Amino acid sequence: MSTSDPCHGLIEGFLLKEMERIAKALTHSDPYLRGLFGVDLILRDNEFYLIEVNPRYTASIEVLELTSGKSCLAMHAGAFGLDVNSTQRQPTDMMIGKAIYFAAKACVFPQNGPWVDVTNKDMWAMSEYADIPTTGTVIERGQPVLTLFAQGANASEVMGRLQLKARLMDQMW
Repeated sequence: MSTSDPCHGLIEGFLLKEMERIAKALTHSDPYLRGLFGVDLILRDNEFYLIEVNPRYTASIEVLELTSGKSCLAMHAGAFGLDVNSTQRQPTDMMIGKAIYFAAKACVFPQNGPWVDVTNKDMWAMSEYADIPTTGTVIERGQPVLTLFAQGANASEVMGRLQLKARLMDQMW
C-alpha cells in the first residue's frame, strides 16, 4: 500500500495497532482460538466495539491471499501443527477489492454474461466474478446475486471499477 492511497493512514496507523491489540487479547484469553478467525467490529468515535468472533476462513481471506501471494489455509493448518505444502507467489503491488452485487430489481439469472468462462486452473488468478448462480435462478430485488472482484493501483481505482461492474450488472436486467 502506498502513502498516496486514501486508506494508508488509517490502515497503517491506529486501525492496525488496535486490530493487533484485539487479536492478541483474544488469542491470549482463549488458548483454543488459533489459526484463521474473523472479528466483526464497529468503529465509532475512534473506539472499537467487538460484535463477534468467527473461528473460520472468512470471506475477506481470499483477497489477502491474492495480494500476499501466500496460502492462508496452509498457515491455518500450521497453527494446528500440520505441515501443508502450498504454492506461493510474489505479492502484488495492486490493490484488490471485493463486493457483493445485490439485485436492483427482481430477475431470472441469465445463461450468458461477463461471468462466462471465469473458471481458471491457476489458483493465483483473480476471478472477475464468483458465487455465480445457476442459470434460471429467480432472484428477488435486494437479494445478493454474485461477487465482484476488481484490482487497481489504489483504493479509489478499485472502488471505481467495482462500481462500474455493478452499474453494468444493473443494465443486464
